[in-house]
Amino acid sequence: MNLNSLIHFYESGATFLALVIALGYSLSKEKQPLKSILSFLYLSLFFLLLSTSVLPDRRIYSYPFLFSLHLPFLFAIGPLLYLLSIYLADKEKVNSKVHLFYFLPMLPATLVLIYIQMSSEAYKLQLIDNIYTREQVTPAALVLFLSLVYLGFFLVRSLYLFYFLFTKNLLRNEESARILFTVVLISFFTWSFSILSILTNHLLLVQINVLLLSTLVVFSFFLQFKYPNFLKDLDDVVRKEKYKRTLLSHLDLEDLEMKLKKLLEEEKIYRDDEISLQSLAIELNLNPHQLSEYLNQNLGLNFFSLIHKHRIQEAKDLLSSDPDSTILSIAYRVGFNSKSSFHTAFLKDTGMSPSEFRKKVRIDKYKRKN
Repeated sequence: MNLNSLIHFYESGATFLALVIALGYSLSKEKQPLKSILSFLYLSLFFLLLSTSVLPDRRIYSYPFLFSLHLPFLFAIGPLLYLLSIYLADKEKVNSKVHLFYFLPMLPATLVLIYIQMSSEAYKLQLIDNIYTREQVTPAALVLFLSLVYLGFFLVRSLYLFYFLFTKNLLRNEESARILFTVVLISFFTWSFSILSILTNHLLLVQINVLLLSTLVVFSFFLQFKYPNFLKDLDDVVRKEKYKRTLLSHLDLEDLEMKLKKLLEEEKIYRDDEISLQSLAIELNLNPHQLSEYLNQNLGLNFFSLIHKHRIQEAKDLLSSDPDSTILSIAYRVGFNSKSSFHTAFLKDTGMSPSEFRKKVRIDKYKRKN
């Protein structure tokens, strides 16, 4: 089996898979908006793959009835992805009748499709020839380009609903966020190659585009088996992050930053060995949840990391500039309540013990003098 045969087999399998998934959702006993959205989405992907997979190797000449069969469905994919995003962000808004207007462009695309399908075989072949020669701009080509612009518009709108999930912290800790990020990347690559293939009329780009689309279908299929609770987990993460964001929505973050900086750098509040998240929150006129969320979102630190960071920094300054003070006195001075806790925190931060750090500072000073 050569490479072309393997590619053809892979794309055919993905096309069939899209249809199977669409039927699976449509025949489900649970009639939910999510099932309907996914069923229509995979049905649209089925027709898109069915019509485009025969273009790169020119098999379309053997099946001219497939030409432009996907046009109406291209106008559906964008709104469906957006509705899916809305469902995950806020289920109650999915039933809005306003969303039906997003599908109106399917009507003129359907009329173009009907016109093409009712045309003679010779006219269809002429339109197919134009795909490869680009002698003139046909209605089908114009509709195709407009549909991709329309799809891009909804991809951006969908991304806007979830951009807050793509932070370094969430991508590192939440598997559902990483999976969504992967799906978004593949989707944007597929869309980009679609635009490029139309603008350049390069068959290799068309082939890459079909392969990416096939991969998206196959990836989503295996995703449902390996992570059956993916949508639920993602929903939980979205709800949790939206709640966190509302905690800070009415705060003046610049003013909060200045107050915190003053407490830490001027008043050195971290020196208090009994300082807590609650006591620091009171100083800032916040509740503990707000302060914790501010530290996580804006500084990438939790409360203890923030306090230890400033304690260790001052300890390093004192170990360097005050050779007469004992290590224990420095530990107490910066806010640690025992030598062991100071030693552990210092070692974790610098990779050496306080005594080793002081010794290194002395050696470095001696070398600079000589």
